Amino acid sequence: QAHYQMLFERMIDGFALHEIICDANGNPVDYRFLGANPAFEKLTGLKAQEIVGRTMRQVLPGENSFWIETYGRVALTGEPAVFEHASPALGRHFEVSAFRPAPGQFACVFVDVTERKQAEEQLRHSEERFRTLAAASFEGVCISENGRILDANEQFAAMFGYDTAELIGREIIELISPEWRSTVLERIRTGRGESF
Repeated sequence: QAHYQMLFERMIDGFALHEIICDANGNPVDYRFLGANPAFEKLTGLKAQEIVGRTMRQVLPGENSFWIETYGRVALTGEPAVFEHASPALGRHFEVSAFRPAPGQFACVFVDVTERKQAEEQLRHSEERFRTLAAASFEGVCISENGRILDANEQFAAMFGYDTAELIGREIIELISPEWRSTVLERIRTGRGESF
């Protein structure tokens, strides 16, 4: 018991224990907080003393039903779940592992992945902007890494007589005339060949 309590209090991941609440037909409609560790409080901003004994709909009335449905399956079937999902009410995105410690109950261990999800979203928007600009450009645009083509616009592909899809994955040096290859390689090696 002492070891469990020490782990509960000191673990860096959020941990919470709940019981599922079902309607007369046995369908999950809510869940009640039974316990939460300090990491849970830090990650969510919710204090254990204020939420234990209360239901999710009381604590987070604006939350979507995804959580109840997902946790309900875990509590009722005993089948664990691992997933990522956003909490609109908390304004955070979590990576969650949920399991059933006892019939009608579920426990979840989770970490806040909001910053990673925001970075992924920013990267996706950046890539979309690049594709839009590259597609609208009258000049050939190509992205390569270690000499291998990762992406190119139609204008770049047309310059060499290819479709864009045919270029992806090819070595860019293959597109250079044999008599110019050594010159281009030297310019790339010395840092003077970013554009050619």
